[in-house]
Amino acid sequence: MKNKIMKSLCASFLLIGVSSAVNAAPGNCDVIGGGAGYSAILTPENAEGYVTATTFEALKQYVDSGKKFIYVPGDSTITVPNMQAALRIKSGQTVFSDRGVNGSTGALLVTPYLNNGANSYQVLELESNSRITGFRIQGPSGETTTNNKTIGLQFVTGSSGVEVDNNEIFNWPWAGVSVKTSIDNKVHHNFIHDNIRSELGYGVVVQNGNAQTEISCNTFNANRHAIAGSGNDGEGYNAHDNLILPGGGRGAYHQFDMHKGAQGHGGKYVIANDNIFDYGAYGTSNRYSIYIRGIPTNGPITVKDNIFTQPWNVGSQFAVGGVAGSIPPVDEIKATNRFNKKATYTIDGDGLCWVNVVDLSLAVNCSSVSTVLNK
Repeated sequence: MKNKIMKSLCASFLLIGVSSAVNAAPGNCDVIGGGAGYSAILTPENAEGYVTATTFEALKQYVDSGKKFIYVPGDSTITVPNMQAALRIKSGQTVFSDRGVNGSTGALLVTPYLNNGANSYQVLELESNSRITGFRIQGPSGETTTNNKTIGLQFVTGSSGVEVDNNEIFNWPWAGVSVKTSIDNKVHHNFIHDNIRSELGYGVVVQNGNAQTEISCNTFNANRHAIAGSGNDGEGYNAHDNLILPGGGRGAYHQFDMHKGAQGHGGKYVIANDNIFDYGAYGTSNRYSIYIRGIPTNGPITVKDNIFTQPWNVGSQFAVGGVAGSIPPVDEIKATNRFNKKATYTIDGDGLCWVNVVDLSLAVNCSSVSTVLNK
């Protein structure tokens, strides 16, 4: 295990010191997907003046009254009503549980299935400089065929500085996390999976213009698109050090996406560096790892230092693709990324899990890789 830790640490130092180097490597996370080993877990001892909630009524009362730190114990299950804006976390508030502490998976915030209507609304809203951390956040459906269009977490229009970290986010038909006209945000160290409704199904989406976020150190699996953008001007994301797994079958399409927006562009920018794409093993035209449908206003996307388990092309499918002018020249992409590199997933005697690829062994949340362990 010591050698594995040293490899992970070396990779981290490499990225910190020479992040612009050709073929650096992923490795700038303490643990991909959060949980045990995540260094920024918030505990009650570090949250001065915190209050404790174990019911939705108490949680909402504390949020609405402006309490700064609200703690939900990890053995709690709270049913969040399936309705628009059921809970709006206020500016500067932190709502937290204990995912990763002494084996806890974090409190469950569950929004139950309501009916087969569209239910096209966000359930949880986050204002500027708010944080939600340490939970399991479950939506009403993980099916591709549901009529529901429900969003889990949505950043309030005009907000900034929102942080979503160390959560498991799943079963949201439209999107697990919606960044809607909100900038300077961070979505990191989460396990985001099974958000896979046909024609929607986003792990994280930037939308409605001027929507931007950093997305890092997450494990994505079985999302229709892990990350997407509607393509309107001002939209962008910086995605680095994420692990993208091959789940979802034919319901999972290209994993990093940017549409062509109403103004005719592919948003403002897309940065995709230092990710591991264990994806695209079989060839269909819609299973690129990265596909860009419009040219960003800042020019071609940045795509460097990623590791792909797929070769450059599988049949008619390529690892990276897009409309003319949206991606760098193919020779440049091939020179600054690595392809056809096998990834394996192991658990050691101490119960720690690792993704092993090229010369790296990187710590990863065990639950997030349970479907591929020892494959």
